[in-house]
Amino acid sequence: MKQPEEKLLFAKALDQADFCLQKHKATFSDFMDLSKCIRLQEIVCRIPELSFQIYGCLDDAERKLFGFAPDYMEMTKEMFPIKVLKIGIAPKFAQKDLSHRDYLGSILGLGIDRSKIGDIVLTENGAICIAKEDIAEYISSQLVKVSRTPVKVEILSELPENIVSKKNVQDRFTVSSLRIDVILSTVFHISRAKVQDLIRGEKASRNWSVVSSVSVTVEEGDVLSLRGYGRIRLEEIQGKTKKDRISILVGKYV
Repeated sequence: MKQPEEKLLFAKALDQADFCLQKHKATFSDFMDLSKCIRLQEIVCRIPELSFQIYGCLDDAERKLFGFAPDYMEMTKEMFPIKVLKIGIAPKFAQKDLSHRDYLGSILGLGIDRSKIGDIVLTENGAICIAKEDIAEYISSQLVKVSRTPVKVEILSELPENIVSKKNVQDRFTVSSLRIDVILSTVFHISRAKVQDLIRGEKASRNWSVVSSVSVTVEEGDVLSLRGYGRIRLEEIQGKTKKDRISILVGKYV
């Protein structure tokens, strides 16, 4: 069943699709995660005379926009109402260790809806934020601190070279099984009982879809997230150890 937030997001996107066909012009949705992109795509691909593209600026973006156009119109990535924001830390604070959560929290603290913000990429001296065009100027003028660290925001004409969307730190673990509660408990170093409570409270996801069962089995390539703790990817299942445990390679996004 769709959550109220998702229903509203889809309703707004479908309104844009309808407006596109009525006015014979390209229109665009807000940002949504990959799970919602997949579900919305299943709906809009059945609308006659409508074409669409999904784009998030980064090659492996986890949040993207839908662009709608009449099927006779060519749509390019340059048409998408996206701006690239460079958030720079003042030189004397350059060693300050700020997380993705710090940047996102400070941006949303300006009163901006999450659907207006795409991916946020941590860089050596700050971050790159992908945002909807209509709020880019507001962020650039109002975002002066992230956490308690002074920052300066610049609107770029294009994405800087050599930007990758996530910093993935890999580590090896051994687990008793490939259940989602076991893996999350092991990787984030919290009790299995607490993880189970969070999962049952719909605070965990697998491949961007909410999980409520603690016994879901995780497979290679799955992306898991636990609200308040972070996101990981099961890179490789490496077989059994001498003690009959399972060795896994995990990438943690930081």
